[in-house]
Amino acid sequence: MKKITYKERATFYIQEVKKDYKKIKLLKAIKDKYDITSMALCPCASGVYLRECSEIFKESYFIDIEKTMINIINNQKEQQSIKNVKTYICDMKNINELKIECDCIFALDQGIQYLNYSNFKKFLENSYSVTKYIVLELFDFNLGKTLTYYDSKVEDNKFYFSKQFTFNDLNIKRYNKHIHHKTHIEFWYQYFNKDNLVFETNFKLYNYEYNMIKKIVDKSNKFVIQEKIEDENGTYIIVLKRISNKK
Repeated sequence: MKKITYKERATFYIQEVKKDYKKIKLLKAIKDKYDITSMALCPCASGVYLRECSEIFKESYFIDIEKTMINIINNQKEQQSIKNVKTYICDMKNINELKIECDCIFALDQGIQYLNYSNFKKFLENSYSVTKYIVLELFDFNLGKTLTYYDSKVEDNKFYFSKQFTFNDLNIKRYNKHIHHKTHIEFWYQYFNKDNLVFETNFKLYNYEYNMIKKIVDKSNKFVIQEKIEDENGTYIIVLKRISNKK
């Protein structure tokens, strides 16, 4: 068994994580409602929505902390002759270092929840010079709901089957477990080929309870919550608007 990181997981991420057409619908809805022509997707991972973003928006920036993910997207861009998507390697909390400007930053699939509250504040501070809107897809792990990689009905520290996919002609089955902490939740993934454990990885996401996030946004004096959209599965989306136009 090999312990892997986000870098190694990038090699099969595109097989493991599939498109969610609700996300595509969200991108289109935000684009139409707020007249978005340029966007940044951060983190973008292996570019599951590369084709869709290239078609929906006039210009897109795909940003991820992992070079391997960006390399995979660049290969896809070349294969699909996509010209209006630019890629960058960057920690999302330091997005201002890229010296880019766009209408909206999208952080989907709880991607922003890799940041603790302190770094989330930094992200807001640094995004002010980059964008007019921010769209965050968030999840409160204390509400007893479910995601594709999290089942609140399963007790802590117990592995359960969550996904099956094919990689390098191997039939991979993924098993998850989670442990709740006061500020965050830890995840472990184990990947099996038949009865053989081939990979194991772990990561953590910080809990983003809405009232706390609202308090941080309000205190930032950079953005205000323009809209909140709730999903029955426990996911909620907030649209942030920059308080005053940057000139």
